[in-house]
Amino acid sequence: VDVFNQKGNIVAVVSGSEKTQTVNLLRHKVMKTHGALAQNRVTIKENSGPNYYAFNRGQLQRSDYTGAEITLANYPDAENLKLISGENFNYIAFTSYNKIHVLNERGIKMFQFDIPFRELASFDVITLQNGKTYVAMIDGIENNLYVYDNKGKAYTPKPLEGKGNVFLSEKGSNNLVVSTTGEGFIVQYFDVLKMK
Repeated sequence: VDVFNQKGNIVAVVSGSEKTQTVNLLRHKVMKTHGALAQNRVTIKENSGPNYYAFNRGQLQRSDYTGAEITLANYPDAENLKLISGENFNYIAFTSYNKIHVLNERGIKMFQFDIPFRELASFDVITLQNGKTYVAMIDGIENNLYVYDNKGKAYTPKPLEGKGNVFLSEKGSNNLVVSTTGEGFIVQYFDVLKMK
């Protein structure tokens, strides 16, 4: 369920397995009924209401709360769709053909990162307050963690230990923190950019 304000009305988008309904909560009225939203989707809330992003047969599609859809890009083997949010931006990230792709909400490619190993367990992308973008990846076979900038420059002199999921955050000004979780534990690396 997504709830938002539209021209003074409180509107809810309720999606089930068979259909989606847009409901005016103040008037207790269904405004529109359309097909179900994709289960594996990310949502970006904008002033005009939520937009939903999902892959359908290799096509990255954006739909709004009314059910209107537009195809943004084609990536036949896309996986691992996720939302990367910052203070002033929202990116859609996913993997395809041994690359991590990062697009803005209009489908324009912002960054692309090569995956230097065969089995990607997890990844995360962050843009710091200074505008620099970094990606962290976990090699699912070796359980190694790597951090790169948006130009492909490695920021870890040797691989860090990583397993499960990876999360990037900023502590203070330009201090990159990398956290990994798995099997009931969490490991954090602070000041990763100073490890060079």
